[in-house]
Amino acid sequence: MSALKYALEEVGALPPASNHIPANTKCITVQQWREYSRMRSGADKPDTKLKAFVRGCEYLSADGNEKIVAILGAYAWLV
Repeated sequence: MSALKYALEEVGALPPASNHIPANTKCITVQQWREYSRMRSGADKPDTKLKAFVRGCEYLSADGNEKIVAILGAYAWLV
């Protein structure tokens, strides 16, 4: 979550117009999120960092009680 917030502050931008992304919502690409997550990770092995990122994405964007992050195609944003 901290990597997503940091990336949104650093490189977040308005995506192309879409019926699925709220207007005036800053987004980053999932690839940008992954890179920021990789830089902030304390893990040593690249595949460990990737597994942690994937678990975090799944948890934060799950359709459970409180969805925190939305992902559509290449874009991610805070709900």
